[in-house]
Order: sequence, then C-alpha cells, then structure tokens
Amino acid sequence: MNNNSSNKIRLAVLMLFIAMFARTDFLQSKTLFTLAPKTLSDTIPDIKVKIFPHSTGFIPHREDTVKSRLKITSKTPFMVYELDSFKESQEAILAKTNSIKLNAYKLKTPVILKGTSPLTIHRSGELTSYSYNGQIIVYPIKVNSLKKYLLVVNKINIEEYLKGVIPSEIIPTWDKEALKTQTVAARTYAMFHMLYARKFSKNKYFDVDDSITYQVYTGISNEHTNTNQAIEETRGEILTFDNKVIQAYYHADAGGSTDSAIDVWHKSIPYCLSKKEPFKSSYKWEKVLTAWELTQKLQDSSILSSNEKVKNIVISTKTKTGRVLGVKIITSSNQTIKIGVGALKKAVSLDSSMFKILKQGKYPKYSSLKFKFSGSGFGHGIGMSQMGAQKLSSHLKWNYKKILHHYYTNINICSLYQKDNINKCHINDISDFNDVDIDFSSSKKAPLEASINTKTNTKRGSSSQF
Repeated sequence: MNNNSSNKIRLAVLMLFIAMFARTDFLQSKTLFTLAPKTLSDTIPDIKVKIFPHSTGFIPHREDTVKSRLKITSKTPFMVYELDSFKESQEAILAKTNSIKLNAYKLKTPVILKGTSPLTIHRSGELTSYSYNGQIIVYPIKVNSLKKYLLVVNKINIEEYLKGVIPSEIIPTWDKEALKTQTVAARTYAMFHMLYARKFSKNKYFDVDDSITYQVYTGISNEHTNTNQAIEETRGEILTFDNKVIQAYYHADAGGSTDSAIDVWHKSIPYCLSKKEPFKSSYKWEKVLTAWELTQKLQDSSILSSNEKVKNIVISTKTKTGRVLGVKIITSSNQTIKIGVGALKKAVSLDSSMFKILKQGKYPKYSSLKFKFSGSGFGHGIGMSQMGAQKLSSHLKWNYKKILHHYYTNINICSLYQKDNINKCHINDISDFNDVDIDFSSSKKAPLEASINTKTNTKRGSSSQF
C-alpha cells in the first residue's frame, strides 16, 4: 500500500474512531425501537440534519468561529418562506433570489429556503463551503439578550442524505459489497436516530448533525458514482433485531477481532457480540512518548496533578480478545491511579484500545524514560469493521448480506419500501416518524423572536438580506 493510500485510510478511520467514541453516549438511553403491525408508507419522512454551526474542530467541517451570519447562494433563483406559515404559493414568498445574507441579529423568525438547484452554504473565513439538495431551514437562536446565532437544518430524503454520508464515511473506491454493507449500516443508524430524536429528544430542531458525532455528511459536494450505486441497490434496507431497529455501531478496523458490547461498554447489546475475523489486521500503529510528554498530556487531561510525574504505566484489565479496558499509572510519589482506557485514549490520542505498552529506560533517569504504545486496529471494535467488510468482500467474495449477518448477530434485513425478495419493515407507531411541530408564534414558547424584518425587496431580486 503506497503512502497516499495509507494516509487516506488513516484519515477515514480517524473520523470513524472519534465518531464511534461520541456515539457511545446513546448507550445510556434506549437502544432499540419496536417494529410491528402497522405498515409504513413508501414515503418516509425526510431526515433533519443540522449543518451549521460547528462547535468543534472535527474534520472535515472544522469549527465555525462566526456563528451569527452566513450567505446562501444557488445557480438558479430559490424561494424564501416564513416557516410558521410555510406553503408554496406566490403570496407566501418573502423573497425570490439567487443569493441571501442571513444575520441572527436581524432575522426575527425562522425561514425556509427551497429551490430547484442545490443551495450552497458559505461559511466565514477559509472554511469549506458545501452544497445541499432538499430544503434549508434557518432558525435565529437567542442565547441571551446579547448573544444570538443561526441554526441551519437541511431537511432531505434519507436516500439523498446517504449520498452525502457514505463517501464521507468510507473509501468510495472500495469493493462494491463493502460499500453496500456500509450503506445499510448507515441507513439503519440514521433511522434509529430519527426515531430517537422524535420520540425522546428534547431538541426537536434536528434528528442528527453532519459531524462525526453521528455520521459525517457533506451534502452533494463529495458524491461518488460508486456509493450512489450502493445506495440505489440497497434502497430502503435497514437492520432489525427482535422486530426492533438496531443502533448499527461500526468502526474502522477491529484489529483482528471485534468485541462484545457487554465486555467493552458494560452494556448488553445482543446483536453486538465478539467476532474473530478470518485475517489479521492490516492497520498497525505505534506511539512513543517520553515520560515528560506523557506526564504533560495526563496533566492537561486532569488525570495527574501538576506536582505529579509518571513513573510507570501498565495495563490492568483487558477483554478476552486483548482489548484494553483499564490502566494503572504509578506516579513519582508511588501513588497508583487507575483510569479507564477511554480516558487514556482521549488524553494520549491512541488509535484503538487493542495495544501493548513497553517501558523503555528506568526511573529516576527521567530524561531517558520513554513509553511505547503499539497496537492494531482503529476505533472502538464494536459492531461492524469497515476494513473487515472490505476484506470479506474483496478476498472471500462475501456479499453485503452475509457480511452484515457476520458482524451483527441474529439480525434481520428488511426494507422500508416494497421490494422483491426482502421483507418489508413495519412500524408500531407511525407517529414516531412524524415531524414535530414547533410553535414560534410566541417568544415564550421557543427561544426565538416573533416577527420578520426584511431590509430589501423581498419579492424579486438577485440578492436579499435578512
């Protein structure tokens, strides 16, 4: 494998690792949603994706330093409607324009933008601009009397949404069956969070965001013919367990074996069990830190106090497959500090929890004391391994259904739409998918102001400003 390919894989797996770490938050809440008697119509409600602002430096979006204003353009004129009274009629149009500038301190009520061409969100500075199909909804959010920001949501068909997800979550030139495996897992993951957001979440503005906290989404900007074909060939297909939508965890590389969720997260997820892969991991990594560097990182993470130094660090607990669960840090004052592997990975930026630690040098010769972390795999090791799916497809010629059944134990593959040779999914309560109405008519009912202020001709023009 050449250096360029290796760097691409490393970038992809880095995104997945952080994403999977963030996704474990949902383990504390319900992880399954019941499917049963009523038939879901062929028109699945659009997914609502938060696409602005970004508050972290996660790739590829990076952090938005300016969150109160942005510019939206399109190659053809688009319509601007007030969200509260949205209806596609000539009388309801606030503006028809190719370009609009929005400012949280001037926009008084949410607006919805809709056109026949993709809409491009222009972010401040040198941040990448992405283009989107579907509708764009802009909310002026009031934090306090002095601070406001714009919340931008892309409302889009879930199959179109996946066109911006799959090429951002996996290498588009990989084997076709691996791409289809990723697509079904990603669609399932999205459906799970649509149900979660609309049934349990207090935040009703969006279902998911576009970052690695959920799944990376870049609109139409990075679409690829290979991933689009995988989406089309698996249209509507999701995974269920015991007639419930699963939260389809996946990661970049298992390091030779996946682990059971009960062993790693101490959470019983019956479809996420340990699975040994029929090949060795191709992703090896190592990180060498001087005792000073390791001490500084642990102090910065509040694991060590400012007057303590690392004397030694050893693995204390691990799973049957060798995945580390916890470590012990021996300090310069001979105290023993026990921490979970998650805290160590975050502090030291390790690629996975499948690693060994080698001490080089002796204390108290601190200047020559080093610690070598060497491991394999990338990510948390639960659910599907993306690299594993690629190898099972390209080397063993497994199709995507066989790969999914390998990684997710006793699951069923069903379709949201009517398809030949596959069962159609049924949902217990169709209202779980319904859009939630948010009342913006009174500032007491939502953190938004109530009237719209337009400063340009809102009926015609090549540029408008709110």
